[in-house]
Amino acid sequence: MTISQRLWSSVAFTLACLLLVMASSAYLLERTLGELERNRQQQALGIQLYTLKSEALALSRADPLLDETAVRLKRADATYARLLPKVLAALPASEHEAFRSAVAASWTQYHQQMASALQIAATAPEDALAIPESAYSSFLAPLVTRLDQDLQRLQTQTERDNLQISRDLDQLLLLVLGPLALACLAVVLSQGLIAHWLKRRLRAIDQAAGRLAEGWLSTRLPEAGKDELSHAAQGINRFLEKLSTLLSRVHSHAAAGAHENTLLSGLTQQVIAISTAQAEEASVSHHAASRVDEAAAMIARHLAVIEAGTADVTRRTASARSACEQGAVKMGSLLERIDAVSLQMSELKCSSDNIRQVSTLIRDIADQTNLLALNAAIEAARAGESGRGFAVVADEVRKLAERTRDATDGISQALLQIENATGVLDGTIRDAGVTGNDSRQAQNVLAETLAAVDAALSEVSHKVGEIGEAGEEQEASGRQIVDTSRHLSDKAQAIEQQMAAIAPMTQRLDQASALLLGEMSWFKQAEQAPEVAPHHPGAYNTASAAA
Repeated sequence: MTISQRLWSSVAFTLACLLLVMASSAYLLERTLGELERNRQQQALGIQLYTLKSEALALSRADPLLDETAVRLKRADATYARLLPKVLAALPASEHEAFRSAVAASWTQYHQQMASALQIAATAPEDALAIPESAYSSFLAPLVTRLDQDLQRLQTQTERDNLQISRDLDQLLLLVLGPLALACLAVVLSQGLIAHWLKRRLRAIDQAAGRLAEGWLSTRLPEAGKDELSHAAQGINRFLEKLSTLLSRVHSHAAAGAHENTLLSGLTQQVIAISTAQAEEASVSHHAASRVDEAAAMIARHLAVIEAGTADVTRRTASARSACEQGAVKMGSLLERIDAVSLQMSELKCSSDNIRQVSTLIRDIADQTNLLALNAAIEAARAGESGRGFAVVADEVRKLAERTRDATDGISQALLQIENATGVLDGTIRDAGVTGNDSRQAQNVLAETLAAVDAALSEVSHKVGEIGEAGEEQEASGRQIVDTSRHLSDKAQAIEQQMAAIAPMTQRLDQASALLLGEMSWFKQAEQAPEVAPHHPGAYNTASAAA
């Protein structure tokens, strides 16, 4: 059996153990989840029954004479209509009819009795007071009793379900941990056996690798068996045979290359001297061209900055001129509105004078009415009993006249305040008009000045553009000269660097040839190497052969 087959067998056994544990756990978990779902449904049913009971008890002392009783009865009826189908859906099918007849019928009768009590309360309140007590004892009390019985039965069932769930969880813990522990033990044992077998095989390979590390190229790895390690050993042994042949050829070629490297080193020194002189001349030319190009580039940058600044100032003056024109238009509109407001203030003052005249007239009428009411009261007092009604009317007329006089006083005060505010506002508006005229004139002057500045900036921008075009032509010419000189300098430096790099390379090549010859002497050829023979299929040792 190969190593991969052994490992796959271990994996398959591990998966089988895990699947067994998962299957048992899934079965118990599904059963526990079903019991938890039933417990949740029973809790929801208990909440609904408690809600029905609370609604019933809330109406146990309902007073039909109160307005809120009808609202409470309607809300309770809506709650029963909403919860009754949910309760029936949660109950077993065998209990539907019994619950419906016991609860729905009692609630319907109670609702009808309370509705009748509310109708009777509108005409005969004393008769309506006796109906809620009778309806409670006849219909609502049996309903509450039935709900208590159902709640008690539901609580007992819930306790039994909780006990069963606790037992299932304990059983789930036992059935999961037990098989899992056995599976872990089996996996550890199988992995230990595989590790022990691999350790014996690898010990023999390690012994052969130690001999190879000492330079014995004729040493071969053990090839007993048909597993992956044996196939790998066969491939490595073939590689060692090829390597031994290759090293023999490399040794002969290294000796010939050492002599040729000595000749190449002398030629390299001559080429380096010529390349160094050429690189120095190219570097001087490149530096001179670079200074010319830098001066042209600096002029171009300054011109670009001047042109950008001129364009920015032009934009800003145009924006300021536009803002001044818009401000002048808005200021003219504001002055027109100020004139209109001044005219309206004059009209408001005239209207205030008219209102004051009308208020004075109303006050005079109120004083005359008060005097007439006083005279009427005196005449009614003289008339005695027959003039009592007229005296009441005269008193009301007098009170009305006094309120009218008070109202006219308030109007006079309000008109006085309006006149004061109008005077202050009129002065403010006139000052604002004068200030607006001055501001409009200043904005017109500023707009004319900005227009002159804009024209001057346009001329400056045109001149700077002409200078920039000439500078660009000069910069292009200087850049071409710099590129050409840099290209020549780079080539000269590259040749110098390459030749300078070749010199140490030839020296290193000489050193490498000598080192290679020395290293080749470390390898022992086939006539010096010991052989590695198998001891048994699981372990190997080496045997020496005489040189």
